Amino acid sequence: MVAMLCFAAMAHLDESSPILRALKHRYAIAIDYPSAPNFSFGSVTFENLSAEDAKAMRSYSFVLASEINKYPPQFVRKANLRKIALVKKLSVEGVPVAASPEYKANILFLDIYGTGTTEAYKRRVIHHELYHLVEEELNGSAFYKDPKWSALNEPDFVYGTGGITSRSSEDTILNNPRRGFIDKYAMSGIEEDKAECFSVLFIAEPSRKCAEMAEKDDIVAAKIGAMKSAVRGWCPAMDENYWRDVVGR
Repeated sequence: MVAMLCFAAMAHLDESSPILRALKHRYAIAIDYPSAPNFSFGSVTFENLSAEDAKAMRSYSFVLASEINKYPPQFVRKANLRKIALVKKLSVEGVPVAASPEYKANILFLDIYGTGTTEAYKRRVIHHELYHLVEEELNGSAFYKDPKWSALNEPDFVYGTGGITSRSSEDTILNNPRRGFIDKYAMSGIEEDKAECFSVLFIAEPSRKCAEMAEKDDIVAAKIGAMKSAVRGWCPAMDENYWRDVVGR
């Protein structure tokens, strides 16, 4: 009986759910699970999904679809996103992560458990990591040292050593820890600063919090404005009416 139940769960996991089929069709991307392609960098490791992950997979598929569907297809095409790989126990250099982009193959790897974080963070991280792919397409490197963005910061500010060294759960709390930054994680690197500002635009509560920050912090206001302007330049459909539709503001 146990074997039969495991087989049934695995068969269900192998089936492409209707919402993921619709996602694949709308954006012309592949969604790989329960088996995912190899990552080109050995420092990134993960486990493929199995029968025991069927329930979590069903739950995560709704999160994924609701967030990706916020993008106009034109934006996803310009980001050159080719595939989303759904996995578990994803890590970079042994550090658990909720997501990681594969730049060479234009694949977004997502851990359906999100390293045990909240659903709100799972949603934000989808947009955060997709932005790294956007930066790769826009400027030839996800780690582009954008001089215009840096010039928005206070003259004495120096970024940290990158997101991989900023792993505390408190680092992504939206608390404006210093003038110009929405959270501590944004201070770890310019690429993380831009990706964090991008990620909060798509979700109602984080967007509201950052709007409140912007009322008191002119640098945060400038960064949010610069990000919206850059996105609109890349995809004209993502104008102020678009943002009101997405987050109700």
